[in-house]
Amino acid sequence: MAKTIGKYEIIRSLGAGAMGEVLLARQTGIGREVAIKTILPNVAKGEDAESRFRREAEAAGKLSHPNIVTVFDFDKDGDLLYLVMEFVKGDDLEDLIKSKALTQSQFLEVLAQVCDGLSHAHRNGIIHRDIKPANVRVIRDGKNLLAKVMDFGIARMEDSNMTATGIVMGTVSYMAPEYIRGGHASSQSDLFAVGVMLYECITGRKPFAGDNTTTILFKIVSETAPPVSVADIKGISPNIRNVLDKALSKEPADRFQTADDFAKGLRACKDPSWMGTLDEATSLISRHQAALLGEAMRAAASPTVVQQIPAAGPTTMVAAMPAEPAPVAIPAQAPVEAPAKGKAGLYAVLAAVGVAAVAGGTWAVTRSKAPAPAPPLVAAVQPAAQPQAGTPPPPVQPAVVPPVVEAPAKSEPARPPAPAKAEPGPAAPKAAPPKAEPPRPEPPRPEPPKPEPPKPAESPVKAITALMATDPRQACNQARTLAAGAPGNAEVQGLYLAACYNSQNAFDMERGYARATGSGLTVKKMLSASEPFRKVLQKESALAKAKSSSRLLTAEFLDRITADLNQ
Repeated sequence: MAKTIGKYEIIRSLGAGAMGEVLLARQTGIGREVAIKTILPNVAKGEDAESRFRREAEAAGKLSHPNIVTVFDFDKDGDLLYLVMEFVKGDDLEDLIKSKALTQSQFLEVLAQVCDGLSHAHRNGIIHRDIKPANVRVIRDGKNLLAKVMDFGIARMEDSNMTATGIVMGTVSYMAPEYIRGGHASSQSDLFAVGVMLYECITGRKPFAGDNTTTILFKIVSETAPPVSVADIKGISPNIRNVLDKALSKEPADRFQTADDFAKGLRACKDPSWMGTLDEATSLISRHQAALLGEAMRAAASPTVVQQIPAAGPTTMVAAMPAEPAPVAIPAQAPVEAPAKGKAGLYAVLAAVGVAAVAGGTWAVTRSKAPAPAPPLVAAVQPAAQPQAGTPPPPVQPAVVPPVVEAPAKSEPARPPAPAKAEPGPAAPKAAPPKAEPPRPEPPRPEPPKPEPPKPAESPVKAITALMATDPRQACNQARTLAAGAPGNAEVQGLYLAACYNSQNAFDMERGYARATGSGLTVKKMLSASEPFRKVLQKESALAKAKSSSRLLTAEFLDRITADLNQ
């Protein structure tokens, strides 16, 4: 081994890989310890390869993030290409997985930090292409953990075609299906590799194992990973299986679309009691913000009007107030004695109504302007002007006094004149008195409509059963609440178990089954009372007989149900 490479003094070897050897070195002049990764000559053949490595190393060198190992330099010493990186003291994630040195919650935090670093790289158009436990360095300082993603040396820029030469780089077990099929890597390819590491951290084994490369590649492209059993999950949320399913999806569009979303899911699962989804939380926050915005918009859009209050002086503006009809002011009148009965009384009433109408109409026309003071009902007598000296005084006009209509005195009605006495003659026949008309019957009044009888409320069991087809997760939440209030109801408990199965929540299904049987219910009772539970067991039994990898329940749990059924 050479003692120096370029301006770096070699201290010792840190390890070897498929691309080359990693060395601990010291930068002369400043004494900084660095890690140097050499690129094997057979990998860096040709000017195109050298140009590709140099360009992509320069791109990786522009990244600066706490969860990414910094790239300092890329150079050539003779025929040897080498990459100079930050030296990080700590442990490789690969060794921590093998020794189970961290709890599952700590593993989730490490992988969330890996996603944080990848998010920074992806935003800058850099794809790692070789994410694996050996390329993640973990620094432990008491309870604090710091993960750093290493080896961006074979990373590529998203807009670069330098790797379109048919060369597939990376470690086989962590390659994404689309990378294997077409040799094209994307940010979702990096996230698939994080999903593989997540599976390893929980189970201690790789999701796509095989005796040779061909078998591993075939399983990655064609088969789903074996389901994680309940026994493998310790101290974290069982929803980690949903996160795993999403991360290991065969199609990139079905995975987490950003590394930030993946990190949020991992950190949420650190809480063992967390059973929700990030989409639900975001939806609730969006609805709450929309409701607040709607209330503010309705308050701002309430109709207002600027009203003028008439006054004797200049017009005064009053602050805006909600529009409402203003009361009509009727000028005060002197009290009028009640007219006597007869036509004179009728005329007085009509005159009062006319005065009120004219006053109301005048106010309606002039209410938006500053009206002049209303004239008094009786004109005030102006004092006569003093005559000037030498001028004859003006003739005095007599005051015009309106005629006063006196109410006629009450008098008895005039009696008709007495008829003249006629000569006695034959008596005229008396006219028959008019017959009284019979009272007309009142038209029948329509009876008020009778209120419709209230519709019977839909059975919650039927409602949840229908909801299972459209929203299995919400149906499971509702069934959980219903089952908690009816521990001895076989139909409700069977429905809850079926809802857990349809929402891919085998962990809660096993716990619910244990509670139901512990309270005295038998499998036969639940099967006879709950059709959804019967369908679930029939489906799972058929998958078990066919040895299908898509079954949800573990063999141990299915055997337990079968044994309880045969008792």
